[in-house]
Amino acid sequence: MLFVPTPSAFASIFTGVDLTVSSLIKDKELLSAIVDFHVAPNYALRPAQLTNNLQIPTLATDQLITVFVPLGSPVAFGGAQGYAIASTLETLTLCDVVAYVLDSVLISSAADAILVSQGKVAASG
Repeated sequence: MLFVPTPSAFASIFTGVDLTVSSLIKDKELLSAIVDFHVAPNYALRPAQLTNNLQIPTLATDQLITVFVPLGSPVAFGGAQGYAIASTLETLTLCDVVAYVLDSVLISSAADAILVSQGKVAASG
């Protein structure tokens, strides 16, 4: 499965954070923590197969995406606590890959830890 944020979703993660596209591309550790969290290898679950609070392993080691299935709303996905829940705008099937187009970038707890250690966001709690 792939989780694909829209361009505007990527633009929004730079708001209020000392981060730009070019600085993100240069920061291989942070870039990997974000990109790897958007890939769930060996999974091809369609919306009807998703259940509330299902946890999906990602390419990011020991990092799980949580599924939210709100009644009457699109399926949503969550990462680290304190970050936006990403709602599904569209679901695409490309060969055997299911891709969810999202309105937010999913931030893993690993990416959050990097952002905190770099002083780009405040520690939660």
